[in-house]
Amino acid sequence: MSSSICIESEALRVDRALAQKAIEILKKVSLYNSMLKAINKDRYVLIPVLSSNEAAVILLKYGIEAKPEKHCFPKGKSIKGLNIKNILEKYLSKDILKLIPRSFEIIGDIALIELNPEIAKQYGEIVAKAIMELHPHVKAVYARGSTHGVTRIRELIHLAGEKRTKTIHKEYGIRIVVDIAQAYFNPSLATEHYIVSQNVYNGMTILDAFTGVGPFALHIARKAQVYVIACDINSYALKLLRESIHLNKLRGLIEILNTDSIELLRSDTLPKDSFDMVILNLPHQALRMICHAIKILKSRGIVHVYTIARSSNEAIENLNKELTSCENVSITIADIRRVLDYAPRKYIYRISLVKL
Repeated sequence: MSSSICIESEALRVDRALAQKAIEILKKVSLYNSMLKAINKDRYVLIPVLSSNEAAVILLKYGIEAKPEKHCFPKGKSIKGLNIKNILEKYLSKDILKLIPRSFEIIGDIALIELNPEIAKQYGEIVAKAIMELHPHVKAVYARGSTHGVTRIRELIHLAGEKRTKTIHKEYGIRIVVDIAQAYFNPSLATEHYIVSQNVYNGMTILDAFTGVGPFALHIARKAQVYVIACDINSYALKLLRESIHLNKLRGLIEILNTDSIELLRSDTLPKDSFDMVILNLPHQALRMICHAIKILKSRGIVHVYTIARSSNEAIENLNKELTSCENVSITIADIRRVLDYAPRKYIYRISLVKL
């Protein structure tokens, strides 16, 4: 293996002036990946870490903002941390390797990698075994396609390991029951689930409008004595949420409502000025619901709306266009955060609005 090889790792992008302090903190909590070397850029440093989501939250407590991402680092003291392509280069041609992504998702003990059906059919088992070699706790590997339908369910092709799609995913100590064939779940949102949950307090009434398997609701109900209405059109996803509720020690109460959340928000079923927080995590359609969400918010209540845009400015422009159709609305933008990369030069943003 060439000495010039780089190794893919989870990473944090940190302002250069705060990088040394960040590294010291991460070493103390055993999250710094000492097998790799940090990379200096113009205004920031890329720090290799063992868990980017967990590390980012810890640094935030020290006032250091860090953006989780993945990066290919030069080797440090050893060759631990090899990525999937380092293993596959022994078995696949360079042309085929170009078609295999470096990254993949792990949900519980199931891995999901994005492969086109033809590649999955010919090389899927080899790719899957490489993933299981890298991550011995993974028991099943699937190729994933795009999500489709209102329930956002993925197309799946079994590659290797156990033929099951149900698992228990752990996120900041919370156990979430997931069936990748029946319900949408994105493990990359772990930090976002945690951050939103840290802004709740006892006595709040919260609407999680597109709850899915309930990660926001579970995080929030563990944090405080709150009342959460968790809505979704996918009855099977809500069945999984019920299982998760029994697996976790929650301080708050989660009421499950199997309904079309878009129709619910558009109707007059929910009383005005009744919620302290509304979560609209349906990026393709959430902005269209913003007027309805504001209507059911109490004064000083907050709505977290997720949307897709090329920049934060574009996200706010799109929001403002929707707000023009709201009646007698007085709001202020409390926060905007880039949550995830969605597509080339497109991102998912969370805009947090406070009703005045």
